[in-house]
Amino acid sequence: MLPNNVFPNIYRKWPPSSRVKLYKILVLGSKHQVSIIALQETKLNTRYRLRVKGCSNDGGGLMFLIRDVYFQGIDCINSPILDALEGLFTNATVLLGDLNAKHTAWGCALSNNRGPDLENLSNDKAFLFLNNGTHTYRSHSYNTTDAPNLTISSPDLFPYCSWKVVDYVGSDHYPILIELDYDVKAYGNNNIYWNLNKLIWTLFEKNLTEQLQKNPITEDLENEWFVFKHSILTAAEGVVPRGKHKKTRPTFTNDSQDLQKLLAKREHLLQSHNLNNTDARIELNIINAEIKREYCSIKQSNWQDLCKSLDFKTPNTRLWQLAKKLDKIQPQVENTNSIIGITGTPTVNDKEAADSLGNYYSEESKLALGRENKKAGKATRKLIRSCRVPASNELFNEPITSSELTLCHLKLDFKKSPGSDGIHGQFIVNLGSCATKRLLHIFNLSWKLGRISRQWKTEIVVPIRTPNKDASCM
Repeated sequence: MLPNNVFPNIYRKWPPSSRVKLYKILVLGSKHQVSIIALQETKLNTRYRLRVKGCSNDGGGLMFLIRDVYFQGIDCINSPILDALEGLFTNATVLLGDLNAKHTAWGCALSNNRGPDLENLSNDKAFLFLNNGTHTYRSHSYNTTDAPNLTISSPDLFPYCSWKVVDYVGSDHYPILIELDYDVKAYGNNNIYWNLNKLIWTLFEKNLTEQLQKNPITEDLENEWFVFKHSILTAAEGVVPRGKHKKTRPTFTNDSQDLQKLLAKREHLLQSHNLNNTDARIELNIINAEIKREYCSIKQSNWQDLCKSLDFKTPNTRLWQLAKKLDKIQPQVENTNSIIGITGTPTVNDKEAADSLGNYYSEESKLALGRENKKAGKATRKLIRSCRVPASNELFNEPITSSELTLCHLKLDFKKSPGSDGIHGQFIVNLGSCATKRLLHIFNLSWKLGRISRQWKTEIVVPIRTPNKDASCM
């Protein structure tokens, strides 16, 4: 469920052991086509991000909620209590994380006080455990196994969920794969584009002329625009090859042959030997140390190759990006969107800041017209009504000329993406004489009638659901 075009953006501050594990996690995500990865790492903070190519943070509404929770052990100072979890049990929710709650029901050898309490709380909220009894943790120091990593699902999502422990990545906690087989309505395109570099424009112009000559010119604006658009797309489909965007496979450091041999050797050792044996555990530690050294060697070699490729022709943007990656100084001031609200208190998060700004601008945008403004309002409405009368100036009744249309073409940026009609700007540039006259006729017809085609006013609208709203309501 992680897209195939994922590239890790990991700072050099990360220790080699953590980077090896993270790369292995990304390899597993690419292998199983993972969409969402929930990480719990002691040395992980908001400055360490995974950059996903072609993906933004904009969402289309809340489909289901994932809560990644960590609870300290019971023996820790100021250990949290389970009452803090009570507000997290909502509809369409998956609750997961290391809760340090032990119970034999989900695979632990022993139970602690938090285990039965969590089970009772889940039963009261009608939540169900996805754990199947498989161990999710192995202590390298004591060679013991346990199941502290729990996944709890709401009853509406439980029938569609599957849960399993996947390959070992070198951490004491095993990665867990959760699959949600849940059909929802999705809006989007099929990522098919026009390959204009291989287009033969003379053949396109010929096909377009033949398509337009099949339909005589009329005075119906809607029909004229439909014929023009359909003719362009039909002519383009015959000469322009269509293609899909390539889904390139990311290149990870773990793909190195030397590193793959060490990883395979470690996997074979884990499967064929009992780690209760002291010699086997020593050999495992030696292999892990070799993996870290090999990883550091590969990264150093990559940086040396990268620096060798730099010269006086290298763009400044690329040099600045490299300098920022090499900078190990933590910024003292972090960027924030916090603002002071009407009550004089600062906002806590980005959502509160956006809501506060929205309320402020909505109040500022309201027009408060008093009695003294009623006369001005009446005069404004009369002026608007008078604009509907045909103008007496002959300039506004003259048709648009071909030279004016050509001048408009020169001022347009034809490299921009097409709109909802699907007509690319390059098609307009290479219309030919016959199609240009037809387009000029459509503009003059719209100018004469004083209105535009209904299709020009349509747009693709993707509905965005409000949080916690059922998808079936769309």
